[in-house]
Amino acid sequence: MSRTFLITGASKGIGLALAHRLARDGHHVVGLARHAVANFPGSFFESDLSDSGATGELLAELAARYDFDGVVNNVGLVRPQRLGSVDLAALDEVLRVNLHPALQTV
Repeated sequence: MSRTFLITGASKGIGLALAHRLARDGHHVVGLARHAVANFPGSFFESDLSDSGATGELLAELAARYDFDGVVNNVGLVRPQRLGSVDLAALDEVLRVNLHPALQTV
């Protein structure tokens, strides 16, 4: 049975490896990331996932086009900081990238 999966952060690392694995197993993969990758094994859409408005529009378009069987929220941004000196702007950036897309795909 072929299924369709959405993967955020799909252009490298774990996201790209998972996309290749799912495609190899006969599934359709839809990937989202900031920069396209030449060897992506499915449908790929460039998106700055820190832009909640643009991400919401793209997700609505994709939901109308595909019936997703699963979502892998793989996108991740790390800005390590000591607890006593957390820069709120950096924390907001991390949340915009790591948390917002996960909530928007629900």
